[in-house]
Amino acid sequence: MDNEYNNKMINAYINTPEKNNWYQNAFQKYHINDVDKIAWHWSWWALFGGFLFLLYRKAYIASLGLFILTAITSSIPILSLIVWIASGGLSVYFIYARYQQKKKEIEASHDTEEACILEMQKIGGVHKWVIWLAVIINTIFLAYILFFLLAFSNYQP
Repeated sequence: MDNEYNNKMINAYINTPEKNNWYQNAFQKYHINDVDKIAWHWSWWALFGGFLFLLYRKAYIASLGLFILTAITSSIPILSLIVWIASGGLSVYFIYARYQQKKKEIEASHDTEEACILEMQKIGGVHKWVIWLAVIINTIFLAYILFFLLAFSNYQP
């Protein structure tokens, strides 16, 4: 399959026109000389969104894995920091891996490029509701911190 077809498939999967070029560049880092490999590609959304970024991009298993890893390492500051930074640089790879898996499945079950592209549009895209979930979670977290700062600001042992 040609490069134009691959770009159309990526665009159909990402389904966010303003991000298509960014993801095409990222996906090129992961697929060199017909070999898939993990590579570092920075995303601020992934850094600050963590597992929510992956959920937003419909990478469900990776999102669950990052959620569990974050929960396990949250009580160990240095490990938590390492996981946090790694999520900013490696999360996009998991979106690529899901894209590759779905692309193979679609190409095995559809005959034409047009049919493949249409099916990829159905599978790809984003969950816009995750943005609201992120806002709610961060608001609760900030309220929690503010509550404890105010509660203990007048504390006298």
